[in-house]
Amino acid sequence: RSSAGSEVYKRQDKVRITFGVSMPGYKAVTRADNNIPSDLFLLAFDSHGLYIERVEANVLTSQADGTGTFTADVPSDTKYIHFVANYGYTAWSFINEQQLLQKDEREIVPQLYSGRQIFWGRNEVDLTSSSQINVVLYRNNAKVTVEKDVSVTNFDIDGFALCNYADIGTVAPFIPNTTPTPFVITDTDTTLPLVTLTKSNQTEADCDMSDKYMFENANYFNDQSYIIIKGRINSGEPPFYKLQLPEQNKPTTKLTRKRSHRALI
Repeated sequence: RSSAGSEVYKRQDKVRITFGVSMPGYKAVTRADNNIPSDLFLLAFDSHGLYIERVEANVLTSQADGTGTFTADVPSDTKYIHFVANYGYTAWSFINEQQLLQKDEREIVPQLYSGRQIFWGRNEVDLTSSSQINVVLYRNNAKVTVEKDVSVTNFDIDGFALCNYADIGTVAPFIPNTTPTPFVITDTDTTLPLVTLTKSNQTEADCDMSDKYMFENANYFNDQSYIIIKGRINSGEPPFYKLQLPEQNKPTTKLTRKRSHRALI
């Protein structure tokens, strides 16, 4: 099952590209699930969107704010590249790349999912150009923050925790009927993994004011994600308050939780 056995299929006709990476709203997260970007791979597809090869990027420079410059040797007939950071060497090893050859990107990429915080982007490239490729990588989960309105003077927030949130999420957004590419992030659509979702709850130990993250979720009205807020009225003892996570102007039968730069609360 290891991709190591597919080395004989690696292409020899390569072009070296240099590309700059930026991650909007990036913040290194040192939680137990190792959410710091640790690896960056390029999935190369030809002009028909058919899979050619996966190659690893080499770091030239890397900054703490999520920016960096990288190089990679991609097949000479590469037209589209999916950039995937932090998927993990172990996860890649379970993918049989021989079976992926000549499969469409619309079949391969939507099947990728993880319980890790993944960074993803897609670019159309011209390998005859000498210009540096600039890539924007987006998180595969939403960042949740809680802030108190400055006009509120009789209530203090000590912390908050997430509850009933999905444990896994897809690597890339995928809206099948969208043209010219279905790999887009929209305000109205949610991309869910092609497996059964499980849910988790944070505990009182997680109840602080730090940014928290959750994967996309269909968030049906009878199975919604929610926030528990620990707060004090007039400096009294801190009780807990439950806050549902609805979206404005959405039907109550399906309230979506989307990706980070669309779901800042």
